[in-house]
Amino acid sequence: MRVSVCVGEYAQIPYCVPGLEINVYSMEELSYCFKENAFLLDAALLEDRLLEWIDRQCGLQDLAKALHPLVHKRGSLSSFVGMILGYVGFYGEEDIRQVEQVLKQGAGLSRIEKRKRQIDYLVKKKKYVAAIREYDGLIGKWQELEKEGEFIFRSERKDGGYWVLNPAQQRGGLCGDDAIWQGGRVFPGSL
Repeated sequence: MRVSVCVGEYAQIPYCVPGLEINVYSMEELSYCFKENAFLLDAALLEDRLLEWIDRQCGLQDLAKALHPLVHKRGSLSSFVGMILGYVGFYGEEDIRQVEQVLKQGAGLSRIEKRKRQIDYLVKKKKYVAAIREYDGLIGKWQELEKEGEFIFRSERKDGGYWVLNPAQQRGGLCGDDAIWQGGRVFPGSL
């Protein structure tokens, strides 16, 4: 039989995890949320609001203080989440390593790609009003990036690589080996 001891206090005011719209009331709930949704987490977590919640609501001043340099010196998301998971002790080292690996892999995604994954999650959880609001924001951001000439499309290839295309590459031409961008849509060949 495994017994888990709660770390910190049960919060009176929840912390709403950015991008997931999930309220958590304890460090264990936060740990569970991080582990189960690692592929959706992004640098929005590196914020003073979370440090204040850990400090004031959960009473874990030492953890908040240890996390402070990661937030203010823009440390890696994987280190930040790994430190929280390790401190709470809800999961073993192997689980923590897996979460950190997922976060490191997600670090290569664009802001648009990461945000789309988060919004798709909201749809999956039937949070349609929030998803529609977020999709509208994402479309606006996409249009902004297109005007600035930043890439807005990434496609994985069969060999494990991927193409990153900027708007100039996307307009009516061959994109990578098999995909053709035409009229705002990608038509894959043998992808």
